[in-house]
Amino acid sequence: MRHYILLVLLLNYSFCFSQSWESLDGGLECTEPSIVSTIIGITQDEALNRIDAFGYFSADRQCNEFLRFGSWTGIDWDNSITTCGSAPHSVLNYGNVKYASGHLVCDTWDDNFYKLEGNEWIHVSSVPPLLGISLLAEVNERFYIGAMLDVEEGEEVPMLLEYHPDIDNYTVIAQHTDFSMVKMADILDYNDTLFIGGKFDCFNSSLPPNRLYCIAKVEDGTIVEVGQGLNQVSNVYSMCVHQDTLFIGGIFGQQNFPGFTNEQYIFLLYYFNGELKPYHIQTNGYVTDLVSHEDILYVGGFFTEANNETCHGVFALDDGEMIWKNTEQFVSVDGVLVEEFSESVYDMLVVDDHLYIAGRFEYIGQDGPYGNIAKLSTPLSEISRVVEDKSEWKMKLYPNPADEYITLEIPLGAKGSLQIFNNLGQLVHQEYILQPNSTVVISHLPPNIYSFCFQTNRGLKTERVLVR
Repeated sequence: MRHYILLVLLLNYSFCFSQSWESLDGGLECTEPSIVSTIIGITQDEALNRIDAFGYFSADRQCNEFLRFGSWTGIDWDNSITTCGSAPHSVLNYGNVKYASGHLVCDTWDDNFYKLEGNEWIHVSSVPPLLGISLLAEVNERFYIGAMLDVEEGEEVPMLLEYHPDIDNYTVIAQHTDFSMVKMADILDYNDTLFIGGKFDCFNSSLPPNRLYCIAKVEDGTIVEVGQGLNQVSNVYSMCVHQDTLFIGGIFGQQNFPGFTNEQYIFLLYYFNGELKPYHIQTNGYVTDLVSHEDILYVGGFFTEANNETCHGVFALDDGEMIWKNTEQFVSVDGVLVEEFSESVYDMLVVDDHLYIAGRFEYIGQDGPYGNIAKLSTPLSEISRVVEDKSEWKMKLYPNPADEYITLEIPLGAKGSLQIFNNLGQLVHQEYILQPNSTVVISHLPPNIYSFCFQTNRGLKTERVLVR
């Protein structure tokens, strides 16, 4: 009965949760078809208690003014910071100073590194021009720049730098001879190793054409591929460590993961125990951002379906189950449905227990307009409390009856010991399970009925299986 009541609560909560988007910037009333209003990134300025946004977006609901950079104060946009060139590629608040990369000034088209003084971006000349779409990231309180510097042909290409604001200088953290960077999307620490994701180019024709294109890690000062290559269309948009597992969102060729799907592409991967695998949640469009908050993974992107269910732009996962999804179609200012994937979530941010989304949209649902930035008014702690109250967790064993092997599915993070006992209570097999989907070889077991006991940090589960 308790499980049934909890299921009802979750279903009802999911419904309320999906209807509670709150307008922030008022929407865009410009109907000029050539105008594209998009926020590509948001970040929190904790010192000033506001959200910085960058892209090309309207701040006045009209076509009169478009910003490359602006700060959402909670009431309105502050557009006093000048950005004469293009939108920044990346913005980082580090040590109460704001830094950015990109084409931010009018007198040059170089992709440079800047810091904010007053309301103006000042070029930091100690860092050479950054080739490709560079990224600024704080990892373990260190300031990293993911970029490609201009070097002589045949030299190693610096792709990851550490900037030292106190001495206004940098050191090269990792480089490679055979690869260069087109775009850096994310830098993070996973199990004391730096991982980088984005879009890379291989300019050594003697290497396999799909050797390394989007995911790498840093070992002994060099860039090392992760996985076996993900084909030339592969692109990482976001990475996130969630429950001791590295999740990677983007677009990847399915040919590197045979048997997972008949679709051409996969959009969500995970990396655990040295293996790169597709996650069982399959969307029909890019995954652009991943946010882990209170043991829940929030997924945003360019999609209208997740596991063949209607889902527009954002959903939440707990223990591998989709516990909430945004079911409302994004529509244009005049109420006409937009083309598939033309309006989507580019970036997400959790501030003060609320989920913020930014991207390219004018309405969500029927209450609109929402412009380019919106907030989920329901506090995220409310869904977390419901999830924490779940007393049941699932273990799946199949097929049953079984012959040579059996598949064990468990919640993400529920690693533990699997013991198999025969009908006399004798232990006949034992192994440690680390992954949410594992194949257990049972071909050595004689035909019998066996008890599969899985002991984990979430409790003990037992299921009987007929081995033929």
